[in-house]
Amino acid sequence: PYSLSNAAIYDIDEDAQGNIWIGTYGGGLNLANIQADGTLRFLHSGNELKGYPIDKFNRVRRITHNRNGVVLLSCTEGLVTFSNRDRQFFCTQHHRQDTTSLRANDVLQTLVTRDGQVYVTTLGGGIQQVVSDNLLQDNLQFKLIPKMNQGVGYCLSLMEDSQGNIWITREAEVCKYTKYTGLVERFTPHSQTGHNVLTEGASVIDQEGHLWAAARS
Repeated sequence: PYSLSNAAIYDIDEDAQGNIWIGTYGGGLNLANIQADGTLRFLHSGNELKGYPIDKFNRVRRITHNRNGVVLLSCTEGLVTFSNRDRQFFCTQHHRQDTTSLRANDVLQTLVTRDGQVYVTTLGGGIQQVVSDNLLQDNLQFKLIPKMNQGVGYCLSLMEDSQGNIWITREAEVCKYTKYTGLVERFTPHSQTGHNVLTEGASVIDQEGHLWAAARS
């Protein structure tokens, strides 16, 4: 009962308190728990994480956190937030009649920037910014950022560089969004072996400032 809840691991994140959270595509959330004797257990909805809403949020794509101890889960059925202290889970989903709700349930990634702003990209709903002051509540409110939604194809991944610019990986291009000016620059990848299609694999920026994005030829 204390093994991984599912073998399909999509993401691993270490929060500010050193907790190791594991997102699985089919078994929800896991917490790595090292025992006094050095053995490793995994806490999940099947044992000690009883409050986790596994019935709706069993497929977790991405995990991130902010400096205040809030963990955010990007799931195929919405967004889950919780505090790493009391582990009470809150759920955000699309509501058709509410223009401030999540525009689509299939969340690809959530980005927490250095200044504490939270951006969410969904499959079919574009990029939105969280406007709710408190992340620990159900049905967070959002606003659409029109300039961030310029480009070809779905937004698959978000990354912030050391200057605070947000890099947006789309299916056919990468866009650079400068928050302070609203300027959007668009870059199309080129390959000697043919046209590359970018994927939902998380983009990363290395220590030299180079952006790496997952692609398939």
